[in-house]
Amino acid sequence: MNDLPETLTLAQVAAIFLVAEITVRRWVKKSHEGESRFPKPIGTRGARLRFSKDAILEYLKHGESSPVATSGGHKDAMESLRRRGVVK
Repeated sequence: MNDLPETLTLAQVAAIFLVAEITVRRWVKKSHEGESRFPKPIGTRGARLRFSKDAILEYLKHGESSPVATSGGHKDAMESLRRRGVVK
């Protein structure tokens, strides 16, 4: 992690968290809305989102356990399929 540049691109942040770029965009949106503590980007908006390396590493170290919501989505979806008789 020490060999990362000081300013990270959207693609680099997505690779660090092992998610798609659109997921990082969703986290940024939730952060702007106050629903998340994910680091806000610096600089321009849109396709050229940049993030501070220090902010991302600090989030990894002390932030939420995961920016991904744990709403039980898979569990709820499977229960819905069971009720409809699609799966047992």
